[in-house]
Amino acid sequence: MTTAITIAIMGAGAVGSYYGAMLARAGESVALIARGPHLAALRERGVTIERAGEPAQIVHPARVTDDPASLGQVELVLLATKAHDLEAAATAIAPLLGPDTLVLPLLNGVDITERLASVIGPERIITGFCEIAVALREPGVVQYNGARDRIVFGELAELAELEGRASDRTLALAERLRRAGIRVDVSTQITRDLWTKFVWLDPIAGLCALARAPLGALLTNPDARAQLAACMREVEALARALDVGLPDDIVETTLTRLDGFPAHLRPSLLDALERGAKLELEGLQGAVIRLGERVGVATPMHRWIHALLGVHAN
Repeated sequence: MTTAITIAIMGAGAVGSYYGAMLARAGESVALIARGPHLAALRERGVTIERAGEPAQIVHPARVTDDPASLGQVELVLLATKAHDLEAAATAIAPLLGPDTLVLPLLNGVDITERLASVIGPERIITGFCEIAVALREPGVVQYNGARDRIVFGELAELAELEGRASDRTLALAERLRRAGIRVDVSTQITRDLWTKFVWLDPIAGLCALARAPLGALLTNPDARAQLAACMREVEALARALDVGLPDDIVETTLTRLDGFPAHLRPSLLDALERGAKLELEGLQGAVIRLGERVGVATPMHRWIHALLGVHAN
């Protein structure tokens, strides 16, 4: 007898496989939706989680598939694809969506909910993001670095008219994830929190990729650090034009926070560039350029980064 799936992880790469394994280990009926060699490894061996100083842990989810339509309707979809696959993934999850299904996107970017809502509608989306350092060491094997690890989500005011308070469904979802050992923050100002992350995520992704260097190399080089700050100020200016309430000293406090990050931190954009994989330019620098054009904010650094990395985008 086939177990009914209650949670589907769409785009089960490093992030999706890690959270799927945590939920499956806690007794949730989880399906991982993956592709390629990673799909084959998951089917054969399950998810292997490697943490420094600990024995590797192997978790077998209830299902592993490349066909969302084979799963039926579920209670929760965690969407962990790359931003350039968002619309295709949103279309593919349609068979998973029942009247009460929640969809929690964990992609990088500030326009993810808007793009996702254009395909599946806004009513079932919980806006969110994650901060976690994981990587696929090889197909089926997720390497975890616990320097940063949390999921943040909340209701988006523009879509749900609930920003400023925690809804019952976000509180229930938080409790479900916490039971699996996942660190969760329920945000009552999710737009602000998205942009607070984006102020550092987008600049370090682009500049680390251009420099072919980890974060510490940028922070300790005065010229590179100045360029990082300038790139952050473009994001800050765009956020203010969109009436996002960021602190006045957001760039200075963000740089100080980054000084506390591991010097060897490598943004996923840098890893993708060095692997020859497709780059998430349109969800990062491309989004800044598009939003800047919409509200009349100049973004010359982002255009420069986008142009140079665009040579390798596909």
